[in-house]
Amino acid sequence: EVMNSFIPAVQAGNPEAANASFQSVSRHYKAHRQGVNATVTSASKYAEDKLSILGSAASRGYWTLGVAAALGLLLVLALAVPTINRIYRSLHEAGKAAAAIANGDLTYPMPEASNDEVGELVAKLVIMRNNLRELISNMHQNVDALNRSASDLSMSSANSARVGENQSEAASSMAAAME
Repeated sequence: EVMNSFIPAVQAGNPEAANASFQSVSRHYKAHRQGVNATVTSASKYAEDKLSILGSAASRGYWTLGVAAALGLLLVLALAVPTINRIYRSLHEAGKAAAAIANGDLTYPMPEASNDEVGELVAKLVIMRNNLRELISNMHQNVDALNRSASDLSMSSANSARVGENQSEAASSMAAAME
């Protein structure tokens, strides 16, 4: 309309035709503008609705994630606490056994060795205790052998002293007889 009526009417100097064409263009522009405004309003409403839905979904997602994290933490704690208690009890029992060995009690009952690092520690404590028992037993046997040898030496020394006294008496008797 602008190119076909308004511009040619202005160029021809026809104000009535230009005014009529302008009125027609103005009506089309206003109708177009109302359509654009309606489209923008509708699109804005659509965007707000979708944004609200996305916000609700995000909020539910955050809550779901929070609940899942809390449940995961509870599950980890539920699994960790018994494990930590078992390890603590095993270490405590191994510590009591080590303290008993350190105090010289080689008869202290050793805790049962489990299939973990604490179990390996307990097994090594058992080996250490048994080696100490064997070492002490060997020392007792050696002390007993030394006592027997000392007793034998003492008896031999006493016999040698008696023989020496007897020989000394015999020599004195002979010397007195010779005089």
